[in-house]
Amino acid sequence: MLLFDILGDGLGRFLSPGFLTETPSRFPDQGGIRPAIVSSILLGLVVIFITVPIGVGAALYLEEYAPKAWWTAIVEINISNLAGVPSMVYGLLGLGVFNYLLGFGPALISGAIAMKPDVLLMDEPCSALDPISSRQVEELCLELKEQYTIIMVTHNMQQASRVADFTAFFNTEIDNYGKRRGKLVEFSPTAEMFSSPQTKEAEDYISGRFG
Repeated sequence: MLLFDILGDGLGRFLSPGFLTETPSRFPDQGGIRPAIVSSILLGLVVIFITVPIGVGAALYLEEYAPKAWWTAIVEINISNLAGVPSMVYGLLGLGVFNYLLGFGPALISGAIAMKPDVLLMDEPCSALDPISSRQVEELCLELKEQYTIIMVTHNMQQASRVADFTAFFNTEIDNYGKRRGKLVEFSPTAEMFSSPQTKEAEDYISGRFG
């Protein structure tokens, strides 16, 4: 019965033209999945154009046209071995090649950009990074902010003052039901937030008297 109830309420609300053509919204019942659909189609096209000529073409060549030689035997053995390698190993290999060797920037950010998002959300992107890598992330954010809306969650006030145009300060409070929930204390331009905060909570946090 629960499943039928969910389907009855959800089909009419979410399976509408707007659900397929609109962009995500902060309100779940008003947002759409157009960016996800477009990104999936583009990613599928890229995979097809790479897989067909390289993967299928190489397989046909090795099976039908390549002479039986020592190098073809090595290639076939490697293909068989690589087929059983966990995808995580390929991820680590890609991290080393694209991120460190070729200098493509932080891998997660690069992967997110490939999906063409409307908003790029970064939750503590530098929490486990050394100063050099953190600086690379910040420089990348400064470059990307001309093309994307970037929201960065950070406890590092120095980092926020360096990269953010606007800063929002959040804290928690106890609601009427005795549960702790988040609240927006102050939102203002970054320079104004750090030079003359408008709320005592923000001032205490920035000055070090709180937090």
